[in-house]
Amino acid sequence: IHHSGHSVGIPKPLLITCYLHAHSIFFSATAAQDEKYQATSVILLFDANHLTACNFRKRWLLGWRDAWLQRCGVDKWEERGEKEIEEVVRGEFMWVESLVTSPLFRHAKSSTLWAHRLWILRSFPDTVSEGRRDTAAERLETELEIVMKAGERHPRNYYAWAYAREVVRFLSCRKESNGEYAGGGMDKGVWKHSMRMVHECCLGHPRDMSGWSFLVFMVDQKTRLSQCGKDSYKTEIEETVRDIFRTTQQFIQKYDWKGESIEWFMRAAERFHIDSSD
Repeated sequence: IHHSGHSVGIPKPLLITCYLHAHSIFFSATAAQDEKYQATSVILLFDANHLTACNFRKRWLLGWRDAWLQRCGVDKWEERGEKEIEEVVRGEFMWVESLVTSPLFRHAKSSTLWAHRLWILRSFPDTVSEGRRDTAAERLETELEIVMKAGERHPRNYYAWAYAREVVRFLSCRKESNGEYAGGGMDKGVWKHSMRMVHECCLGHPRDMSGWSFLVFMVDQKTRLSQCGKDSYKTEIEETVRDIFRTTQQFIQKYDWKGESIEWFMRAAERFHIDSSD
């Protein structure tokens, strides 16, 4: 096994040997559930789209929570249970992140792993938050950073950007602890920052249609996001969208850029009735 900083390199023959051993444990009738759970880590490292192994991890997480409640009772959940489940779920969340943002081609574009990450976010929305990343709006920024990293690892990563769309839909409809919708929070700054963050990524990879298509999706959210927040924010949102199209037009003119992806994005300005001229 090769080590370089925080990275680990496993020779393919060794990984195959580990996979065969983990496979035998996973399908063993006598192996414990925790052993099978550990075995799925090796299985999914070798085969990123092993749906059976991924579904087992979902059942294991739910089973761990139910077993804890049955063992300790509901009255102790807030005192100890929430903290313990947070450690388990965050560990799972970080494990999936390490795979989808890795240089491994099949993992970064694995629909199974991205769907698993979305399931965790939907099933344990309050648990996956960490420290300062404790609001739905800030969680969006975190997930977009992960998606963009995966997109840089492997261009045209439609699975990653499709995941980002689902995250936006979920977090926009979810209520915060103060009772306000997360969409309102995005309208107050995070949505604007996310738009500029993704746009910068798209300009760095102008031939990648997957990123541009997500940006159009975000532009399409502007009307609903304006309605979620106060009317005073509507002008700021409209100006942000115009500025993004204007900056893209300047990019095309500066580099005399020719490309289907960026031209398709500019045509969207007409559909949204946006004036991108200076």
